[in-house]
Amino acid sequence: MKEIFVDWQERHLPERKEKVLGRIQALRAGRLSGAEFFRRMTGEGVMAGQIRNLFEVSRNRAGLASAGPARSTGSFRKPPGAPWTLL
Repeated sequence: MKEIFVDWQERHLPERKEKVLGRIQALRAGRLSGAEFFRRMTGEGVMAGQIRNLFEVSRNRAGLASAGPARSTGSFRKPPGAPWTLL
C-alpha cells in the first residue's frame, strides 16, 4: 500500500510529497507503514503526542464520549455445522 500512496503523492502533490512522507516517517520510527498488531494505527514521538492531545481536546469540546458504545456478541449465532466455537 505504501508504494501506491507514494506514487499518488508523486503524481498529485509532488511539491508536498517529501514533507508528507517525512511527517509520516517521523510518526513511525522512520518507516512509512507498520504491520505490528495494536501499533499500526498509532504513532510515536512528540508529534504523535501532540496530535493525540489535539484530538482529545477536540473530542471533549464536541461532547463525545471517550469510549465507544458497549460491544456485545449477543446478536451473533454460530452457523449450523460450524466446526469452531465462539469465545
